[in-house]
Amino acid sequence: MKRNVIALYIILILSLLLNIAYFKFDTFDYYLLPKLKKHFSYKTISEVNHTTEWLIFNKGLYMLKSQNSSMIYSEDQGLTNKLLGLKSSRKSPEFQIYNFPKSYLTYTLFSYAFKENNSEMVAEIIHEFDKLIDSEGKPLFNLNKVDQVPFALTSLELYKYTKEVKYLTFGHNIYNFIKSQMDENGIVCYRLNSKVYFYDTLGMIIPFLMVYYKVTKEDEVISLARHQIDYYITNNGINHINYMPIHGIRKADHVQVGSANWGRGIGWYFLALSYFHKETGEFEKEFKGLSKTLNGLRNSEGLWSQFPGTSNVFDASTTTMFIYSMKYVDLNLFPSKETLNCLKNYIAVDGAILQTSGDTYTLNNYSRSFGNSELSQGMLLLFLSVD
Repeated sequence: MKRNVIALYIILILSLLLNIAYFKFDTFDYYLLPKLKKHFSYKTISEVNHTTEWLIFNKGLYMLKSQNSSMIYSEDQGLTNKLLGLKSSRKSPEFQIYNFPKSYLTYTLFSYAFKENNSEMVAEIIHEFDKLIDSEGKPLFNLNKVDQVPFALTSLELYKYTKEVKYLTFGHNIYNFIKSQMDENGIVCYRLNSKVYFYDTLGMIIPFLMVYYKVTKEDEVISLARHQIDYYITNNGINHINYMPIHGIRKADHVQVGSANWGRGIGWYFLALSYFHKETGEFEKEFKGLSKTLNGLRNSEGLWSQFPGTSNVFDASTTTMFIYSMKYVDLNLFPSKETLNCLKNYIAVDGAILQTSGDTYTLNNYSRSFGNSELSQGMLLLFLSVD
């Protein structure tokens, strides 16, 4: 009899715990919390003044130093999905920290500090970057994906600034890593053995390759970069009427796959196109054609959404990548103060630019969550650095 009572209590306790877990993950986290976040929104700046840019910079520096990631890599989808995803590499600190958001943020912080001629801030960024490499320029993290390539943009700028060989050596190591990711046709894969060519790859590697070319003057570098863009454009990667790119093309038959208007993805392609076009003058038709199309897809605020043309909800990553890519080629576009005024409803009082869509899971599976991101913070700083 006593054993039966104990068993009953155990069952009741387990039932209670399970119900609490389901309420937290399936009801509160998945349904109620997003609605509460929308209701209790962040307090944003009321005006743009002489302190605004430094607010944005200091928030970016805080993000860089943090051991956590601001970018949303996963979202609550209920208890069952949470349990199934416990072993996902996406949740590991290494995956999140050594990835494209912080790799671009590092570069943009240095670019802004250098532009402002602030030696104290430059020294602080150098101190943070030196945690990534050893004295010989070898990475102290597991170099295993092209998303990490933009770390070398900072390294090349530091080489030009300090003339220390370790920074150039890191650039050489990244270049060799890029070549190690090529298939038999000389195409750099987003992931080795992938059957799809993703345009994300272009945004990760082309800016580095163009800066690396300017440092090394090696024709092989620019030829490699040209080959990547040309492959994508000529093999059904873009619409040749409006110049909009598709998320991916199957390498076997060049069938288009994925979204045709995923904003951040278009931003990756646009970023690559802007760097290559500015350096070489090539792909002018594609750059100008896409610029015209995107300017016609602004939302009611004159900004861009997660899916331009089908959504009105602002996305910081889409918007900052678009305005930077266009201004990088034409400095007369998007005056800084005017642009910040357009964005002020999305700049928090602590300097964070709000409302970046979370990381994409795979083709046709895009995040529905929005939050802060090192990528958008960095792209906004990079935009402010080219004034």
